[in-house]
Amino acid sequence: MNYDTFETLLIIVGNDERRESSEDDKWKRIGSLKKKAINASCKLRHSLKKKRSSKSGGSRSNSLSIEDIRQVEELNAVDAFRQTLLLDNLLPSIHDDYHMLLRLHTINPSY
Repeated sequence: MNYDTFETLLIIVGNDERRESSEDDKWKRIGSLKKKAINASCKLRHSLKKKRSSKSGGSRSNSLSIEDIRQVEELNAVDAFRQTLLLDNLLPSIHDDYHMLLRLHTINPSY
């Protein structure tokens, strides 16, 4: 084996080692990026939990009771409007709802 062949083998082995080390570095970088992403995700999640708990004022229940106050005049008007539409076969079942009929009645009160 002459000197040129030996030098060529050293270059090839050196390139393989560099390639292996560059792949190792690549995987290390990927691993560190994953750790950074997980850390950032945890920080964001915890900060959102803190915001949620501070907004609720310390109470765990977020339920609100909404009282449905219907005026008698509107109730009678909507019922008459509903009956008129039913008699004319113009009321599909998907629109047979008090609030939907109230909106329709306020748009067209002539019925």
